[in-house]
Amino acid sequence: MKKTLIALGTFKQDDIFYDTDLKKIFSSPTNPKKSRGYSINVLATLISLPIINWLNKHFVSFQIIGNVVVILIFCLIALYFSKQYVIKLYDNIEVREHFFSSLEYKEFLTQGTKNSKIVVILWWCLIVLSAFLLLLFIVTAIFTFLFLGVMLFFATSLLTYSNVIERYKIIKQLNKELTNA
Repeated sequence: MKKTLIALGTFKQDDIFYDTDLKKIFSSPTNPKKSRGYSINVLATLISLPIINWLNKHFVSFQIIGNVVVILIFCLIALYFSKQYVIKLYDNIEVREHFFSSLEYKEFLTQGTKNSKIVVILWWCLIVLSAFLLLLFIVTAIFTFLFLGVMLFFATSLLTYSNVIERYKIIKQLNKELTNA
């Protein structure tokens, strides 16, 4: 995906993008989701839970600096994998210019405004929750807090790399242009 394309959401089985350079809306047919990816995530979670319980029982860290280093390592790994996931998600995507009827355009912007507000609120909540859980790990050295904190940090970084704030600003600008037209 070009760096100037921002994903705005889906509309009638098409992924909708906005090119910030050309100021045009593009679309791409939605790729069917693979259920195998969900199975792998569930399997990885189920395998990791006994490991976390074992770490909670056998690994004791009384040094805050050691806990901070562990958090930094796992957060850097989460950042790397989330960046690679977003790159692979939009890799080799073919887009075409999308044309809406006036009614479809209003419907898309109404749906997009609602969805983008929800995503921005979710993004802020994930930031606060992941920071809280990682802080709990620093203080208590309980690996369950590290696991949950890094998982939420991964979700936060996925949203960040997906340009949530830019998406919200673009939809807000498109709404403003629609009302002024």
